[in-house]
Amino acid sequence: MGRRFREHWQLLGLVALFIVSRALLASTTGKLSMDPLTFYWQYADPKLLREDLLRTIFYLHSQPPLYNLYLGLGLKLFPKNYSAAFAACQYLISLGFSVALFELMRRLTVPKTLAFLLAAAFILSPPYLSYEHWLFYDFGAAALLCGTALFFSWHVATGRLAAAFATVALAATLALAVAGFHYLWVLAIVIALCLLRREKWKKIVIASALPVALVLGVHLKNLIVFGHFSVDTYFVAGNLALISVNRIPLPLRRQLAGQGHISDFSVVGPFEQYQGPKPAASRRPTGIPVLDTETKSSGAVNLHSKLYLDISGRLVGDALFVVRNYPEYVAPIARKLASWLSLPSNESWGIPRYAKLERIARAFPFAVFGPSSSQRVLPIVLLLPLGYALLIVLCGRHKKSAKPFTAGCGYLAATILGFNVPLILFTWEVHRYRFRTDALSLALLAVLLAHVYRAVMWRWRAFAPVARARQALAAFPYGGEPDPRVQPNATVPVPTVTAHIHALVEHASQNGDLLLHVGPRRFAAPPEPDPQVLRGVRHWLDVNGEAIYGTRPWVRAQATTTEGGRVRFTATDQALYLILLDPPSGLDLTIDDLSAEQDSRVVLLGDEQAAIVIAQEGRRLTIRIAHPVDRDHASVFKITPVPARA
Repeated sequence: MGRRFREHWQLLGLVALFIVSRALLASTTGKLSMDPLTFYWQYADPKLLREDLLRTIFYLHSQPPLYNLYLGLGLKLFPKNYSAAFAACQYLISLGFSVALFELMRRLTVPKTLAFLLAAAFILSPPYLSYEHWLFYDFGAAALLCGTALFFSWHVATGRLAAAFATVALAATLALAVAGFHYLWVLAIVIALCLLRREKWKKIVIASALPVALVLGVHLKNLIVFGHFSVDTYFVAGNLALISVNRIPLPLRRQLAGQGHISDFSVVGPFEQYQGPKPAASRRPTGIPVLDTETKSSGAVNLHSKLYLDISGRLVGDALFVVRNYPEYVAPIARKLASWLSLPSNESWGIPRYAKLERIARAFPFAVFGPSSSQRVLPIVLLLPLGYALLIVLCGRHKKSAKPFTAGCGYLAATILGFNVPLILFTWEVHRYRFRTDALSLALLAVLLAHVYRAVMWRWRAFAPVARARQALAAFPYGGEPDPRVQPNATVPVPTVTAHIHALVEHASQNGDLLLHVGPRRFAAPPEPDPQVLRGVRHWLDVNGEAIYGTRPWVRAQATTTEGGRVRFTATDQALYLILLDPPSGLDLTIDDLSAEQDSRVVLLGDEQAAIVIAQEGRRLTIRIAHPVDRDHASVFKITPVPARA
């Protein structure tokens, strides 16, 4: 119990901090704000969600159905205590969010203590607390997006199909709950998973079939019922109008409408058409309350009615006309792209006492992620980690051993840019949208800080005189005095690259760890041969790293070929790796007490196109290769699926 606590105290401490902080801040943050339920445009009428839930969700054309379904279930299951039920769900989502953020940083090789400190600062920041106490889908979207990144990195590192399914399922949940997450994004994630794990692409496609089918099924339903292959008919049109038509002066808009270039709806405003003229087609009742009623039971406008389905097409045409003919009114928004990308969200939607939390945050400006608008921080606070992530992808895209880390950083960078750039250019509530990717930006910032720390410490240990003296004294076996049996100028034998690689393979096959000594030698002499040795090990791992990283011992650790060559085994859930410490003299490699299935596939790492045939003769497996194996240090054969021991 004590050992497990020492290994996971940072994660347990984060959970404890979350519970204690929410109890202490309850008087400051107040309860979950339920005001959005009655008047927000994105929500269907609460009365209809209670009394006509399924039909209302089915005919919801202007929003994805999942979040309104969540609201309707809460209202139906807890008619009197729905506020407490939503608050409890919000806290559970927040707890899962904080744990997912911590684990995501750990997947990206961020030290536990740094991951704990950054995650703790994030969940205590005023913007996070504000979104946590706001009944809106942005907070859940940020949590799900962080979970998607976590499972994506997990699958790339381990190849587990459960992680691939979880990645696609969370992405599909986002696409069915929030309009900003397109079905093409879900398909892009499936394609990325297949490309990164090509040997499992068929299984990944099968595991992703159900979530993808649900997303496309909802779009297909809207195409059949409303004639739009979309889950967000009106809000896309409204946002396009806000950043195009609405930027034109009102007199010019009236002139263009009078000339027939734009519709009268653009003169009124994209979210105020209920005050203007109404198409005749929208007056014919359909018998479906959510489509026929123009106002909700609370008196707020119902943007899910048939009226706004008719208006949306005209607004899109008006926006395209302005973009083509009056680009000078649209272009200024692009100049703000860099500044909007460089800072995290600082909105205060849910907490009435947000200003009080801001004053507390300003006392610790470097400890809380998400500064207020009054704080002036460097604009590179988010752009620098983003650029560093893109550099990691460019430098590590060809290195097989770095694939999990590179893919994780690449996914975060692509997600941040892929969501923020279109939303900044084509919408108007920029700060609100940006919160969804703040956790991903924080994870990249943690990667950058971790790498800077390691680089500084490496330089310190390599060049600081005090560090060199301490390491030299630690090498003396007689109370700090030099070993009299070793002459000061004696040459210390340095193991070769092959010896290091063979030692690494021996330890990996027997569930051990290998510690490479890369510090100064006796009497603080510089380790001249060590860089060459480390480079040699790195080059071998670039080709054969999958036989080491993420593997475990097989049912036996070693074997010998019929020629007496040494063989070591490592395995994953999907493959067995045969590591030859001695290359075979001919084209046949025969191992006793090893059985492979008839449809097994064998490849030579680093030469996957080489023709290889296997033959099973009783308890003996023979691998026939087309040309002699001439590899330095050790060659690796990969067998899929994992053979059974004869």
